[in-house]
Amino acid sequence: MKSIYRDVTIREITEEEKQELLELCAKIKELSGGTASCSDALDQLGYRGCTMNSDIKPYFPEKGRMCGIAYTLKGVNITGMVQETVKENIDVEYYDNIKPGYVLMFGTERGQKLTVMGDVLGTFSAARGAVGAVTEGQVRDLERLQPLSLHVFGRSASPVAGGGRVMWLEYNCPIQVGDVWVDPFDIVFGDMDGVVVIPKHVAKQVYEIASGICEKEDAMKEDILKHKDMKLSEVFDKYKRKA
Repeated sequence: MKSIYRDVTIREITEEEKQELLELCAKIKELSGGTASCSDALDQLGYRGCTMNSDIKPYFPEKGRMCGIAYTLKGVNITGMVQETVKENIDVEYYDNIKPGYVLMFGTERGQKLTVMGDVLGTFSAARGAVGAVTEGQVRDLERLQPLSLHVFGRSASPVAGGGRVMWLEYNCPIQVGDVWVDPFDIVFGDMDGVVVIPKHVAKQVYEIASGICEKEDAMKEDILKHKDMKLSEVFDKYKRKA
């Protein structure tokens, strides 16, 4: 489909491509260095705008890591608009097309105080197989979202509903979340540090580089614990790492 927000054409991926991405997600999720290693790998490849701002944090860090395929929804803040100017939302269609392994990504223009999910939509999403949801806005019903398998990342919480305050315009389109552009089917990786978006066309490279980073850093830490009198400069020299 053609997005009205960026001059790019989004190509639907095949089931085989989707399965390959999900298999890669499973590997990325197990990296010992977590999102930090993927952020470093993206830096090495020249992709420096892929880590969301530090305001985006997990609501339930005890659930561990989240990694899945980006499924995007674009909305706009309509608070204060005349009702006759508001078009019908498309979010029902969006939710009905959730597939297992998706991470729901909500882009809400000027919507940092908009609530985009509560327990009903969270329950529906988890039942459809979504692994997570990321917003730069708010969620509510945290007590009832917590038991679900769904990981949720965002800025804050509020009991205020989103109905009548946000209008959803289109889905499976490029959006911006946490100062990062997200394209449909990019890989979204989140942990206690935050959220990294891995462009799908470099995802394999990122994984390979991140694996090497993790292997080196794991060896460094093992060496440090084994040789407690080793100086930091000696560690860096041995493993060819810059301070």
